[in-house]
Amino acid sequence: MKTFTEMPPFVISFIQKQHMFWVATAPLSADGHVNLSPKGLSGTFHIKDENTVWYEDMTGSGVETIAHLRENGRMTIMFCAFEGPPQIVRLHGRGKVYEYDSSEYNKLIPLNERQPGSRSVIMLHIHRVGTSCGFSVPFYTFKGDRMRLHQYCAKSERADLAAADASQPSLNGLATSFPDEIADNGVRRYWAVLNKTSIDGLPGIQDAHKSKTLFDRDIANKEWKQESLSRAAHQQHSQHQTLGVTTWVDPKLFVALRYVNNMGKTFDEIPAFVVPWIQKQRMFWVATAPLSKTGHVNVSPKGFAGTFHIVDQKTVWYEDMTGSGIETVSHLRENGRMTIMFCAFEGPPQIVRLFGHGKVFEFDTPEYNELVPLDKRQPGSRSVIVLDIHRVGTSCGYSIPFYSFKAERMRLHQFFANKEMADIEAEVNATKIGEDQDDSKGEQPRYPVTENGVKNYWLVRNKESIDGLPGIQTAYKSGTTFDRRISSKEWKQQNTFMDALRAKLMPYITNWIDPKLLSGVALGVAVSVLWNSLTKGSGRIMV
Repeated sequence: MKTFTEMPPFVISFIQKQHMFWVATAPLSADGHVNLSPKGLSGTFHIKDENTVWYEDMTGSGVETIAHLRENGRMTIMFCAFEGPPQIVRLHGRGKVYEYDSSEYNKLIPLNERQPGSRSVIMLHIHRVGTSCGFSVPFYTFKGDRMRLHQYCAKSERADLAAADASQPSLNGLATSFPDEIADNGVRRYWAVLNKTSIDGLPGIQDAHKSKTLFDRDIANKEWKQESLSRAAHQQHSQHQTLGVTTWVDPKLFVALRYVNNMGKTFDEIPAFVVPWIQKQRMFWVATAPLSKTGHVNVSPKGFAGTFHIVDQKTVWYEDMTGSGIETVSHLRENGRMTIMFCAFEGPPQIVRLFGHGKVFEFDTPEYNELVPLDKRQPGSRSVIVLDIHRVGTSCGYSIPFYSFKAERMRLHQFFANKEMADIEAEVNATKIGEDQDDSKGEQPRYPVTENGVKNYWLVRNKESIDGLPGIQTAYKSGTTFDRRISSKEWKQQNTFMDALRAKLMPYITNWIDPKLLSGVALGVAVSVLWNSLTKGSGRIMV
């Protein structure tokens, strides 16, 4: 992990290439809900300078980010690499909210450049930048922006404009401003009712719905078409559409789809229809926060198949892999608040958030060993995080881009398997030394924490959070030897780069070169091989 007081040039370059980012905020109350939101849509994120960024905040079923910023200003924006070299970037700072039609909003977003559904500008004044490895973030390929939110909000804005036109008769039939009365099915009603307060009762949108300034008619009337996707993605959409038509066959399925397609629903446990959806996801994200008003909110991406587990509809847990930070563990020790989020990159749009109270069980504790037997453990696994759920939220995910999964990234496994082998060898050597010692004095073999091992990593780098809260406390003291079969395994990485390059180049190669020429080359190679085999070892041509 490296830290900076401002964004260095290489970070700015990395950020500008990303198609998504994640925003984490939290209220100060110990009972408050930490929020984590994925953000997409090209052209909504902007870098003002090395210490200032802002993004166009789109309408959603929740208003947590705005409400938390009004209360305490803490915010973290995270980016992670799905393609190319691994990388995670976190921007920590103080955020400010500028609602639609405020002077600050209008200065940054002219009316004719606004996205449909844009409700505010969120500006972050950065005081800390953190970069980390991203070794466990899977490989994904970007397929395109999802236009569902634009379509939904443009329709709602047309309803607002139509209501304004109907209330203000004029020569051309077009209103010049919004009336005091708000249309029932417009986006202004959405802001006034659904975006009024956070789930903890903190104030959200306060002025945007009162604005008299009309939305841009060209933007509201534009047909926001979905860009064509790959054949696989198209088939997924077709299957979902067919499913929607035939839902009358099974009432339970109809109810499930109704919940999925609405902007937001809440439950006190994981609904049955959400369980299989979660089990299909390749990634999840975790957000936690300290209680201090100057503390840093954390958001972390999590990958690796087989690390997330559903115990029942109120309990989940995951195997926590070693990283350069220890924020999640530290925050849970202090206050327990945690939110786990899943979002759909393929198929129908969906976001699921699991809110609850988390507990930490470090490596080699009884609770850890019960859930993760030594021979089933991932290299680098340092703890188990258990979440007791008290609230589940589903929301639309209409602005989440389309990505296709390529492969797990094995870099973290490779890195910590090597470190665990260093621990294993150090313990073997310490045991041999101990066996040679005189036991009459009651001496026992000692297992030193080797400098190159994972236990030393836990001791030094995972000791405390960036705010000084305690992190790993016992795992590095364990005398249990890691499983040699796991640590010595060759954790091979699928060659996703060459696969992608081959897939991109092959159509051009086959279009450019005459197939007859390719056949001729192949035949020539075959004849050459046969000729060499016939003449090999003879020193002369056989007749």
